[in-house]
Amino acid sequence: KGSKKRSGQELIVSNPSEWEDKSEVDTYEEPMVLGTIISPAEYMSTILELCHDRRGEQRSIENIDQTRLNIQFLFPLNEVVTNFFDELKSVTSGYASFDYEDAGYQPSDLHRMDLLLNG
Repeated sequence: KGSKKRSGQELIVSNPSEWEDKSEVDTYEEPMVLGTIISPAEYMSTILELCHDRRGEQRSIENIDQTRLNIQFLFPLNEVVTNFFDELKSVTSGYASFDYEDAGYQPSDLHRMDLLLNG
């Protein structure tokens, strides 16, 4: 979603060339998702570590039964779409399942980075 200009106008940024300078913008917002993980309880610590490494905010942990957990985290969308599911399957020996749904936008401290290559 990108930004809200000081005049109150909302901009949707889909290309880095459209990125507005921080001096012209009130806030930058990032798309968020609510992720649900169902896993055997024995993998809880490794799942929590993975989620925190991916900037996740823990929402809830519930016992489904004596051996399985339902864990919910709020994630930035870009942290989930880049290899998260593969890493989750790896740390849980393939036993965890993952689902996510749209959770709107949240103000974030985002910056544009220009990379110049000598070639």
